[in-house]
Amino acid sequence: MSSAMEACLVDSINASLKLYMYRNATFLCERLYAESATEANLHLLATCYFRSNQAYRTYYLLKGIKSPQCRYLFALACFEMGNMAEAEAALQPSDSPSEVPNGAAGYYLLGLICRFTDRRQAAIAHYTQALSLDPFFWSAYEDLCLLGVEEDPLSQSQWEVKSQYTYNTPSPSVSQLVTTKSTVAPVHPQRRKFLDEGKLRKVSGRLFTEPPRRSLRLSAESPSTINVCSIPSPVAVSTPTSTASVRVSSNSSVRVSNSRKIISGSAEGPLDDGRRVYESLETLGSDEMSNTSSQQSSPVIDDELRRSVSVGFVSRGSKLGEGATELLALLKVLGEGFKHVCMYESQEALEAFAKLPQNQYETGWVLCQIGRAYFEMVDYAEAERAFSWARRVSPYRLEGTDIYSTVLYHMKKDVELSYLAQEVVSMDRLSPQAWCVIGNCFSLQKDHETALKFFQRALQLDSHFTYAYTLCGHEYVAMEDFEEGLTCYRNAIRMDGRHYNAWYGLGTIYLRQEKYELAEYHFRRALQINERSSVLHCYLGMALHALKRSHEALELLGEAIRADPKNPLPKYQKANVLMSEERYNDALGVLEQLKEVAPRESSVYFLIGKVYKRLGQPESAMYHFCVALDLKPSTADVNLIKNAIEKLHVPDESEEENL
Repeated sequence: MSSAMEACLVDSINASLKLYMYRNATFLCERLYAESATEANLHLLATCYFRSNQAYRTYYLLKGIKSPQCRYLFALACFEMGNMAEAEAALQPSDSPSEVPNGAAGYYLLGLICRFTDRRQAAIAHYTQALSLDPFFWSAYEDLCLLGVEEDPLSQSQWEVKSQYTYNTPSPSVSQLVTTKSTVAPVHPQRRKFLDEGKLRKVSGRLFTEPPRRSLRLSAESPSTINVCSIPSPVAVSTPTSTASVRVSSNSSVRVSNSRKIISGSAEGPLDDGRRVYESLETLGSDEMSNTSSQQSSPVIDDELRRSVSVGFVSRGSKLGEGATELLALLKVLGEGFKHVCMYESQEALEAFAKLPQNQYETGWVLCQIGRAYFEMVDYAEAERAFSWARRVSPYRLEGTDIYSTVLYHMKKDVELSYLAQEVVSMDRLSPQAWCVIGNCFSLQKDHETALKFFQRALQLDSHFTYAYTLCGHEYVAMEDFEEGLTCYRNAIRMDGRHYNAWYGLGTIYLRQEKYELAEYHFRRALQINERSSVLHCYLGMALHALKRSHEALELLGEAIRADPKNPLPKYQKANVLMSEERYNDALGVLEQLKEVAPRESSVYFLIGKVYKRLGQPESAMYHFCVALDLKPSTADVNLIKNAIEKLHVPDESEEENL
């Protein structure tokens, strides 16, 4: 083959790849490799296979090839096929130690591998290294937040954006992204309303609801939460790059070859079998191995900027210096808000996001994070407003719709939930979020068996979608199939150890099974993750009360009330504990306060009636029993109240009935 013909083929292949015509690119590349079986052409052919969703062909084509770019693409293929050991060995071969290919992207992929194989500290180390090599690698920072990293992983880094006039701007380490204050944009009236109402949130009048159907990726993910396996989808910028040398904090010299910028998509987006991650990462350096006779274009702005930041010098008056400063300031505010969301510091998250300029605030990703923050604050009305705003701004965004559907579920808005389900299914029937939305729709109608099938369908589409495991657990508990519920919650924890909802779910099952020691353990584990949850404090207090540790129970219930003064459940449980301690007047005081929060809750009046009966005031007891009946309780509760009325003049023998 002549060099001119080879150059023509390479140009045609690259043009087809850029236009997403992968079948055409593959055909041409097979002709190219048949004529000239060079390693560069082999890498280009493997790239065509990989982008055509043929990871297995990429795997067999590149197996045994030792060049950095081929090792990297081979690792991506292994990762997609679930072969984590081979993927890690390709990036870090033990027999011949060498550099991790593609710099920051290579270390990020190693972080993903360690995360999937439950090696948290190793994942943190690799993500930190990726962030140190590329200060704009948002996905690495995002995953560090999702892993619950509180300390500054770059505290020893010497990286700085410097000017020639001793003008210093720190690099975006985790602590800087969280703690550094930047110029505060004027707060939009809509945002001010969000912040003000967040401090005076409404609560449901219903005391005994189903377990909170909460997501992290909620988590991760919502990753997924996202969570351990709900990976944000980076987007690769396919531009020519040049080689740059950097020095990292470990004092070992690392050469970053042909690296490209990766920008995160969504925190709560799940791992759709890894495809979005692979498509993004595999584009790094995909063209550099191509054998082309044409000369490469000059480095583009983002590569020059990264190289300038990497070596630590940016001219104060240059456009690059100004751009770096502006970008870092934006990332600091976004990082601060996201960090607070991941640590369940919801009010702080809202205040951080309010610093954003208007055009950044009114984006789907930011509004979904705000919705998550209100969701964790149990302020469903404001969460719904944020998510609906996000839908208007980005109507085809699937990330976050699973949590949005849970918000509508708690608000019992069946019409809106049904409409959302139709929309997401029409957009993408193969997304796990779509089937979680449909499952919530049927669960709201008490059709738990059908809801369970849809949640299981979500897991068939993405076995790493943590929130779907938790939702399955809720449905099994609703059907009183506790063993299957335990299995689902354990699977969720296996996917993401910080998914506190699953720890809470395990605790509620053990509480219902009267295994109070186990309930206490799991509620404490959940509380270690989400220390501000009024619900978790309350349920731990209930477990301790069942263990006859009333003093500790009262302390925790007091903390639950302080965490959310408008949450009726801890006040009700506190009255129960006080009543068991024969502190009847104190119990009445708490219940009178509770009536102001939940004026139409029959269980409150029933408990007041029981207190008056213990105090020897049958007339007052009868009055409150009748009020409880007038509030139309459930059939089971009606029978309980009528039984109490019939035994009004019978001495109370430590009956423990509760609605």
